[in-house]
Amino acid sequence: MRRRGMALAVTAAGSALAAAGLANTLRNLGRLRSPEPADAPWWPRFPGDSRPQHRVSVLVPMRDEELRARDCLEALGRQRMDEVIVLDDDSSDGTRDLAQDILGHDPRFTLLTEQGDPPPGWLGKPRACQVLADAADGDVLVFVDADVVLAPGAIVRAVRMLDRHDLAIVCPYPRQRTAGPLGRLVQPLLQ
Repeated sequence: MRRRGMALAVTAAGSALAAAGLANTLRNLGRLRSPEPADAPWWPRFPGDSRPQHRVSVLVPMRDEELRARDCLEALGRQRMDEVIVLDDDSSDGTRDLAQDILGHDPRFTLLTEQGDPPPGWLGKPRACQVLADAADGDVLVFVDADVVLAPGAIVRAVRMLDRHDLAIVCPYPRQRTAGPLGRLVQPLLQ
């Protein structure tokens, strides 16, 4: 009898957790926003829209990313934005040279270099992001990791979504590329 009571309690608790998870998922579905098509006009989006055009700064912190950054930087070169600022955060490989080779001809591109350890109380990546934000001229800041490859028009669509829904922040969920079935199983669990 005691085991049966324990089994019922565990089943009830599990059912309650599952119901709470379902309720949270349904609530979040109502908050999801879909970006506009990539070929939609840039600005203004709506007839009579007199809001000023945003200045968009794309900010890329990098440290020892020589083997992963090429696709990211090439994709950024094809995006519509006002500036790209890459911070080479004391890399010991060819990250800086790679960034300079790929985007050095682009007038929207700026390469910054940070050397040494971050100040006390800072970790490397948050400090790199702060340095990038301080250097940016844009009123919209887009942070991109060096191993991310943006689809054509991704920045335009994200900024439109930000503006259209009067949002303060947009965090797109990327499509994960994986090498096999195990990766496809494990990668979503890491998010």
